[in-house]
Amino acid sequence: MVSVLTMDELRLREIIKKPEGPKLEFKQAFYQLNIQDANIRNQHWSEFIKDILSIANGNIGFASQEGYLIIGVGDYLGSTGRRSLYSCANVDVDIQQALRKVNEISRPPLPNLDVDRVNIDGCEIIVITVPVTPHLHETTRDLRTTGRTFPEGTVFIRRGDDIRNATQQEREDILREKKIAFPSPLKEREIEIIENRIDLLRITREQKRGEPCESNTDQSNTESEIDKISVQIDFLEKKLSFREKKRTGKTCIKYAKAIINRPEFTADADIADEAREEVLRALKEAIRMGEKSVWVYYQIVRLLDQSELLLDAYDWGCEAIESGCIEKDLHQLHLKICLSIRELYPDYRDEAGEHISYHKQQLCRILNVASVNDWGEPE
Repeated sequence: MVSVLTMDELRLREIIKKPEGPKLEFKQAFYQLNIQDANIRNQHWSEFIKDILSIANGNIGFASQEGYLIIGVGDYLGSTGRRSLYSCANVDVDIQQALRKVNEISRPPLPNLDVDRVNIDGCEIIVITVPVTPHLHETTRDLRTTGRTFPEGTVFIRRGDDIRNATQQEREDILREKKIAFPSPLKEREIEIIENRIDLLRITREQKRGEPCESNTDQSNTESEIDKISVQIDFLEKKLSFREKKRTGKTCIKYAKAIINRPEFTADADIADEAREEVLRALKEAIRMGEKSVWVYYQIVRLLDQSELLLDAYDWGCEAIESGCIEKDLHQLHLKICLSIRELYPDYRDEAGEHISYHKQQLCRILNVASVNDWGEPE
């Protein structure tokens, strides 16, 4: 399996001589992901997601190859083997936000994306590397791009420069090839390794127990390590159990609550980020399945805010407003977020200002007061 290597000028020059294919796409300009018009912004996010997932899936014969989405390079390959270059020096790419947006729609999620900036002939080119994965990635809801709408359950694949929904036969063939490239069931093996580690620790503990040279500190450290690994294996088992169940909105919420109600998951530094992502993914899927509620929206906005994902928290709060699933605590939380958005993002200033006024009006009604401060508390 090909590992991800940092892109350099020499490698990129070789790549841009090639035609577009199952694992390669060129774009002259980056997607309009921060434009103020929400409809256009959402359509461009959908275009980006479609392109990334089509590269991740590729096509038959490409299961073991990583893929590239290259920005700042023209589609047309001239007779001399050269493409036009367009500098992306002023383009800001938040690769973690991009990965989150893809994984809101992809089942299963992508493990990661990598981004490099490479200078060629005075032009800064953006290279997004899509890793090899053992899965076929399908959409979990309808995806409306600038050109058309793709239904939920679409598996994007590439044939030349064309992107389309894979047929059932193509899905089976690509998945069979991926299974050859990725022969081991990763999570089951991971659990087995951790279980063996626990067994060894327990054996060591019993062997040392009562030995004169063993200090109380040694015993305590062994017990702490066993407890920590037990938490990790419990978390992995919950993930596997959820993955194997038939998904409904209610099972997604139940899974999220099972993690939220286990504070030791988020207290363990090794799994805290993954646990938070699992909760967010499950709650977003619950909403896509029609399980919209104040609690679900509040938890999503709260977790995104805690992770300092301000724009994502803002967008989900706006969706809560549109759906009518909003009460006092969420009004106050989104009010605080809107105030930060207004200060930090000039393009959102007017829109955020309207939401600030709305939240304050609603909080005055809920609290039965004449005015509230910027924290949503009575003045």
